[in-house]
Amino acid sequence: MNIIFMSSSEFGLPALKKLVESQNKISSVYTQPPKKSGRGLKMNKSVIHQFALQNNLCVRTPTNLEIQTEIDFLKKSNPDLGIVVSYGLIIPTEILEIPRFGFLNIHPSLLPRWRGAAPIQRAIMNGDEKTGVNIMKLDDGLDTGDICKKIEIEIKTTDNNESLSLKLSKLGAEVLMQAVIELQDGNLNFTRQDNRNITYAKKIDKKETELDFNCAAKEIHNKIRGLSPHPGAWFKYIDESNNFRVRIIQAEILEGHGKPGEVIDDELSIACGVNAIKPILIQKEGKKPMHIKDFLLGTKIPKGIILNKSVI
Repeated sequence: MNIIFMSSSEFGLPALKKLVESQNKISSVYTQPPKKSGRGLKMNKSVIHQFALQNNLCVRTPTNLEIQTEIDFLKKSNPDLGIVVSYGLIIPTEILEIPRFGFLNIHPSLLPRWRGAAPIQRAIMNGDEKTGVNIMKLDDGLDTGDICKKIEIEIKTTDNNESLSLKLSKLGAEVLMQAVIELQDGNLNFTRQDNRNITYAKKIDKKETELDFNCAAKEIHNKIRGLSPHPGAWFKYIDESNNFRVRIIQAEILEGHGKPGEVIDDELSIACGVNAIKPILIQKEGKKPMHIKDFLLGTKIPKGIILNKSVI
C-alpha cells in the first residue's frame, strides 16, 4: 500500500522501522519542524526526521496541516492509508478523508481510558495496574475513533515513563503491522468505543511536577515513576547558603515516619503523609543524574530538615 506516516517522537520509531522493512511504500513522512535546543541553540531534527532521511524517505515538516499546499500535496500522493503515532499537530477533516482507507493511530492506553496527550504518564501516576495499546481509526474527536486492535499489558512497579513507553511503542508497531495486513486482505474489523468510564490524560503541567510530601509515599512514588526521566519530579532545597532543585529519578518506599517533608536519615530518606520515600537515582539542577551515595558526597542535606512545597 501507499502510506503516509506522521510522527514526531521516539514512540513512533518502531512503527516506522517496521513499515520500512515491509513491502509497503511510504510516500512521505510528516514530522514537526526542527527545534532550537541546547546552549548553542542548534536546530535539532526529530528522531523520526533523522531516520527518514537515513532511509531516503520524503520528509515534510509543516507547522500546520490546514494550508492548501499540504492538502494538494497529499491529494497528489494518492495514498491508500495514513498512519499517525504521536505527531503533535491536529489533522483537519479534509486530510483525514484523503487516504482510501483513512488514518490509523497507535494510542498507548486502554481506550476509552486515558484519551489525550499523556496516557502513559497518567496511567503510572494514577497507580493503574494495567495499560495497553489500541489501533484505532482517526476521526474528528479526541481519541474517539473506532478500534480495530487492542492488547493489554501489566504495569510493573519497576516501570517508569521511559521503560513503559519503550514496551508500548514496540508492541504498538507489531499490532499495527497486523492491522495493515488485515486491512489489505479486507479482514480488518472495527468496534465503536465504549462511552462509559472515559478518562482524559491531559498534558503534564510544570506546576504538577513538584513533589508534595504531604501525599502518601505510594502516590509520590507513582509520580516519580510517571515523570521519569523527563520532565522529572522534583523538590527544592533551601538553607542559608543554598537554593536549588533536585529531581528524583528513581526511588523506593520505606516504612519510615516523620513530619511530611522531613529528612529522617543520613541517606536523604524523606517522610511523607504516609510512610517515606528513599531516593536511589537523583539529579541536582545543572548536573548529571547520579546514585544517592555519590550525590550526598558533594551535597549535604542534613537529617531533620523539612523540605516544604514551594509557594506559587
